Amino acid sequence: MKLYSDNVTARTTYIPADKIEPGDFLVIDTMKVGSVSKPISFTGQDGKEGYKIILLKSKIPPHKGNLEQDYAKFKERAQEQKMDKVLSEWFEKRRENTYIKIDEEFTDCGDLKIWTKGAAK
Repeated sequence: MKLYSDNVTARTTYIPADKIEPGDFLVIDTMKVGSVSKPISFTGQDGKEGYKIILLKSKIPPHKGNLEQDYAKFKERAQEQKMDKVLSEWFEKRRENTYIKIDEEFTDCGDLKIWTKGAAK
């Protein structure tokens, strides 16, 4: 069983169309729900060759996002946004009192200006 997720905590067997390998997509696109593909040869990340068989459990046609079909995606995105906000607030609290040395080569970098003592708030 192939589990997919950019975020490991939201493990799911749902794989978005844009994340499916092109060769697999061509096979899946012609399959009917509940059918099994013929063996497909592939080369793994380690360079070894193998075969895979795909069972198409379900297919969701393009649609507007809704809680019934897309709950896992909405939940994952909400968690990401919350974590980003908490992390940004944490950095802001500590920015003024944290010693950070920026190499002279990068002193002109606009993104790093907020970490210098003379940074405007």
